[in-house]
Amino acid sequence: MNYRELFQSVRRRPILHGLDATYKAGVAFILGCDAGTSGILLSGFREWLIVRLNDGNNLSWPGLVLQIISVEFVGQNEEQSDVEAQRFDRLFRLLDEFLEQRDERDGMARIYSHYIEWLNDQSWFCPEMLK
Repeated sequence: MNYRELFQSVRRRPILHGLDATYKAGVAFILGCDAGTSGILLSGFREWLIVRLNDGNNLSWPGLVLQIISVEFVGQNEEQSDVEAQRFDRLFRLLDEFLEQRDERDGMARIYSHYIEWLNDQSWFCPEMLK
């Protein structure tokens, strides 16, 4: 299955996939797809988000996406429905960006390499933690 195409379709027309275009519905849909691949689909997504945010090693990927969105949309006063629609759209755009990079030659290796570099730059990180 081509998940990038599926997620692009969901982002464009959530109602056709039984979704109400809320952040929670998008996360649930993505988690279901990931479960269907035994967790392989989202391998590296959390690490990619941490490096992108430069923070959040203690968060799950849905929390990291919300942090990225909150940084991007600081100071915007929108209607709640607009906020949900923006969160939904941004969630799927971030996921598409990740999948594009992951599918490049050596993409997964680069994602984890950048994450390890990021970890090594953290004052709290002890390399023995990886053993």
